[in-house]
Amino acid sequence: MITLRKILSGEILQNEFLRKNLRYLILIFGLFFVLVIIGAIGDFKTAQIQELNSEIAELKENSVFISSELMHLSLVNVVNKEIQDRNIGLKKLSKPPRIIELKIEDNKKK
Repeated sequence: MITLRKILSGEILQNEFLRKNLRYLILIFGLFFVLVIIGAIGDFKTAQIQELNSEIAELKENSVFISSELMHLSLVNVVNKEIQDRNIGLKKLSKPPRIIELKIEDNKKK
């Protein structure tokens, strides 16, 4: 049985089984170390993705709020009220605007 005293004194390294398989043990510990690092990196990336998803949701919410506010401000009665409140001097048209059509004559006859 392996005791703590044998491990600390180094007697365990004199065991023939350990000497023969030392490379494999180092490989196993190395792979375990890489596995732990990859898991930590995965957790970090998952946290970043979750943070970005929450930021996207917040930006979408702001976008909807701003677009609804702009739609409200573009209503005709709201625009007319703002014009009257600011005394800009614009008046509502009583007649529809005239359409000017230009006829361009083709000088080149075929």
